[in-house]
Amino acid sequence: MKDILLIFVLTFALQAVCTNDWTKACLGGSCSFDIEETPTNMGGTIQISGSSSSVSDITPAAGWQILNCTDSTNSQTIRLVCTNESLGCEHIFQDGARDTIVRLPQGCGRGPFVRIANHTISEDQSLPTNINSRVIKRGGTVTQVHALQIDDNFAQSSGQHGNVSFEIHAQGDFRVNNDSKQSKRQTGSGSTSGAVDIPAQSIFFFDTSLTCPAANDTTQTQTISGSLAAIQTQFDITVDVTSTGTMSPPNIETLSFSAPMNGALALDTIYNTGLQGSLEAANIPLGSAEFPSFSIDGIVEINPTFLATGDATMVAELLSNFAPLSSFSANINNLQFTFPSNDPPANVDITIPNGPFDVLAEPTLNSSAQFTFASLYEFDVQISAFSQSVDLSVAYNYFNDLQLVSTPSVNNSEQVCINITNSLAVAVSNSGAFFDAFSGTQSQSIFAQVVPVLSSCQILELGPSPQVALGTRPSLYSRDDVSCPPIATLPQTTIQIID
Repeated sequence: MKDILLIFVLTFALQAVCTNDWTKACLGGSCSFDIEETPTNMGGTIQISGSSSSVSDITPAAGWQILNCTDSTNSQTIRLVCTNESLGCEHIFQDGARDTIVRLPQGCGRGPFVRIANHTISEDQSLPTNINSRVIKRGGTVTQVHALQIDDNFAQSSGQHGNVSFEIHAQGDFRVNNDSKQSKRQTGSGSTSGAVDIPAQSIFFFDTSLTCPAANDTTQTQTISGSLAAIQTQFDITVDVTSTGTMSPPNIETLSFSAPMNGALALDTIYNTGLQGSLEAANIPLGSAEFPSFSIDGIVEINPTFLATGDATMVAELLSNFAPLSSFSANINNLQFTFPSNDPPANVDITIPNGPFDVLAEPTLNSSAQFTFASLYEFDVQISAFSQSVDLSVAYNYFNDLQLVSTPSVNNSEQVCINITNSLAVAVSNSGAFFDAFSGTQSQSIFAQVVPVLSSCQILELGPSPQVALGTRPSLYSRDDVSCPPIATLPQTTIQIID
């Protein structure tokens, strides 16, 4: 319940505050910084809070004018002068400036908040003419120019001002689509989602041919082939990350991840084998993308990515002449989860219609073949904070299994059994320990379903024994991990099953 309330409050704040208020100084022990969602970054907000002296401000809203500062780093020494004491310049010196966390003005530093590592009076007291006319004089003396050594090394803080806590909420809307015409989408916030190219054409992962001995002292070209057609891969995702912790000392206390999602998958796997042996293909690239990120330099960086890969295997013994085609599709509606709390419980509506298939087989006695294809569609959100990182991921695991087994039957016949199954599982997990938020790897199963596609056994009468020339040695005809099967009796009929 606490996680839900926190997400609600921060989401409301994110919607209500679209831009930073640079006219109001952060002098009350708290400060916030907002990032607008754009085509290049996620939107989000960070709010920090602590004692009245732990958080301060060196922007013009607090009376300060910075004389030199680069936006390329948070670690630097800057010169600044107070131009209006009534706005609160003295606030950073309460209980000492050292280890105070201050808000930087625009164009200064890489992040909005830094630690004051050291404070001195600058040896260079020179001022630009336009600044010199604005500084407050006391008895004719120009206000001193200060020097602040700043950085984002919050771990080095002495703690003299007490702990400084933070709350972060980041959100982004993304789309994955293998249709280039629909690869971009304008969201309500004006951001353009990322696009991933997943080819709709066939991807061949097996394609091997051998010239093999055949009956009557002839030869025949036999092949093993396997391919995938990624017909549809579409996901619409809203990534939400909420985190609480402390900047001083650096710690992530809680981390909440959700990614409401709708999507659709459709693919065909096509195989053919007239050889025997085993083959495998791992990490077949099906598509990848990097989405806009969220970064509060020195504190947190959130990088969402998408990666789709496949693994295929083939094992065949003797001459199976097995050529199956199997289609799979799934519609994913309204995936909802909150990880790791699972409050409210995760839910999703996934429909897997009966996919068509087409099977041809003309196996010899005692032959067998098995093809498998596993694909992983993974949305990964890497969270990096204070020199540690963790991956939060939503994974769709698809598995396709096609098997043929021939065994002896009565008289001169064989029993041929063919089985095809599809399965889909959805889970969310983290990669390991991460401060106080995670003590180790956790995983939450959201959906799992095994779909029987075909289970068929038939009795085939075998034909006449083939004439084999003396001295034929089929085992010599080989390449890599496949070889020509021995010449054997074929069935009198071919199995063909179409749905």
